[in-house]
Amino acid sequence: MVAHEDWFGCPVQFDADLDALLFSPETMAQPNLLGDEGISCYLISDLEAELSQIKAEVTLVDQAKDAIAQALSEGSPKMAHVAHGLGLSARSFHRRLSEHGMSFKTLTEETRRDLAEGLLRDEQHSLAEIAFLTGFSEQSAFTRAFKRWVGRTPASYRKAFAAR
Repeated sequence: MVAHEDWFGCPVQFDADLDALLFSPETMAQPNLLGDEGISCYLISDLEAELSQIKAEVTLVDQAKDAIAQALSEGSPKMAHVAHGLGLSARSFHRRLSEHGMSFKTLTEETRRDLAEGLLRDEQHSLAEIAFLTGFSEQSAFTRAFKRWVGRTPASYRKAFAAR
């Protein structure tokens, strides 16, 4: 312990309830002679850039949309199945969606529309494949729903997007 006190130039206490270094207010008020303001500014801006890259917490609505999108190729997903996948009962899931001003049906439709729009922008999928991937049993049902959502057919949407 004497070696530690000699090194730090102050009393040292082991097995304390709190691990800490205590500095007097006078010591804390002293300028940092080794500090470099330019380096500090650079490090702070770098830290802020890194922090901005960290994703915000994923909301229940986002988690549900992901689960719905994954289930769509098997047809219309069931609320109980999606809720179970999120670790919730159907009742709790319904209540939590309501707290966000959403219903499962609305969320499913939004997810289908968003997924369809994204798939239409990528020309590697045929319209029939997109209909299947968005949970429709027939391309004609997909076309009617898409026209209701966006106001144009999937083919004209794709063509307009490609022209940009």
